[in-house]
Amino acid sequence: MSVDRHVEMSTLTPVLNEERHIRDAVAALQAQDLGGETEFIFIDGRSTDRTRAILEELAGRDGRIGVLDNPARHTAAGLNIGLRAARGHRACARHLVRDRGLQPLARQRRVPVW
Repeated sequence: MSVDRHVEMSTLTPVLNEERHIRDAVAALQAQDLGGETEFIFIDGRSTDRTRAILEELAGRDGRIGVLDNPARHTAAGLNIGLRAARGHRACARHLVRDRGLQPLARQRRVPVW
């Protein structure tokens, strides 16, 4: 992730074994206008498929994408890791639902990040 720019919104997406859907999910986030500069933080729960490798490849092409490790492999732990890393003035949490792609988490609540 590029650290030298102002970030308005941080999107937090915990992931685990989402190889099949991760490219579409990233593209969907990149296509959204969330009002200002956005960073996309993916928190990987130690996927055993190619999820992390794909995210790292995409992060190499887009400095707005960050990939973090979630050793606990739980959504709540992943969101806490993401919130600690978030640089945006606001954050929204997203999650992937197998076979349905990217879905809002907690109705895409936007909360200030302190």
